[in-house]
Amino acid sequence: MDIATTLATAKGATELISSILATSKNTAVQQKAAELTSVIINLQNDILSMQTEYQATLKERDDWKEKAQHREAWEITKSKYKLFSPSEGSFVYAIKENDEPDEPAHWLCANCFNKEIKSFLQLKQKHTGGFLYQCQNKDCEAKVLDRNNKLSPPKPVGVVRGKSWMDF
Repeated sequence: MDIATTLATAKGATELISSILATSKNTAVQQKAAELTSVIINLQNDILSMQTEYQATLKERDDWKEKAQHREAWEITKSKYKLFSPSEGSFVYAIKENDEPDEPAHWLCANCFNKEIKSFLQLKQKHTGGFLYQCQNKDCEAKVLDRNNKLSPPKPVGVVRGKSWMDF
């Protein structure tokens, strides 16, 4: 028996009890009707509990589906990158060559990448020992020094008073 049928049956029984109580003066019938009412109330409470559990199960299933979809998407993203060391002691994730031909060369923060966060390392400044890159994730902000200039910085697009943007 499904929930809707059970609820309809319980409602019908409740109406019948009300009718019996209104028309009958017999105390035995009234007593049995009261017992039946108690059983019906317990049944309705059980059905409500089942519905609550069912809704919780549906939500849990949806949460698992969402996690699985996130995992699949991350695995696809993860497969496009490789661990790379631009200089001794520094590690980044670099996009694999020819994997995304329209995407420019870039690095991702290894710290964030291992937490399944795709956070770009942006050129922060030209440093005496190379180029300093910083993670754009505000919760991380890791810095990587590229001593060997393995990721060519973008070419300047403008000049201000005879200086390129890299001279600032």
